Amino acid sequence: MRNIAFFGGSFDPIHKDHVALCLKAKKLLKLDLIYLIPNAAPPHKNTLQQNFNTRVNLINLAIGKYNFLKVLDLEQDHKVKHYTYNSLVQLRQNFSNDKLFFIMGQDSLYNLHTWYKGFELLNLTNLVVMQRRGVDIKLNEQVQNFIKQHGIAYQNYNYKEHKLILISQSLHKLSSSSLRAKLKLCYLNNKSAHNFVRKYLNKKVRQYIFKHHLYADPL
Repeated sequence: MRNIAFFGGSFDPIHKDHVALCLKAKKLLKLDLIYLIPNAAPPHKNTLQQNFNTRVNLINLAIGKYNFLKVLDLEQDHKVKHYTYNSLVQLRQNFSNDKLFFIMGQDSLYNLHTWYKGFELLNLTNLVVMQRRGVDIKLNEQVQNFIKQHGIAYQNYNYKEHKLILISQSLHKLSSSSLRAKLKLCYLNNKSAHNFVRKYLNKKVRQYIFKHHLYADPL
């Protein structure tokens, strides 16, 4: 039996904190594999700048040296909205003999009441939530109760039931939208934007982006 995690998102573009989150989760939860699942048509977003294949190329560049990180194209059809619950139903069938985890950011947890069957995700998998610096959101009452009922620190996880596993990882308050804005400024030779991008984007990812003139168009 393997410990397998799934990390879904738009990854537009993938950045270093995405990878740092995976590395932390692997170490603490003793994960065998982590599948990144880029979404071709996220239900809550209509701001995608790059198509599915381009984002997959960027992900592969970012994770190339880690053999436990893989890309799963489960949500590649851009003609339909992909909901995490439905994807996990399918993954539960495909990985029926494994212990499953779904990784999300703290901000995603705080908005779980807006997700399709968000509170029912624990029927299918463990939820792994990483903390981020500077996230200051007034919690929805349903989310508060969900955390109180199901939330535990990762040290207390015993594999006997699905849980909301809280990991104290001080990730930066970083969003892909802020990176896209900085990348646009890079094309205007903005020095501080270049420094920001170098800090948060893998070198191969940066080179691919600038070679193909990605994220240069108006946001």
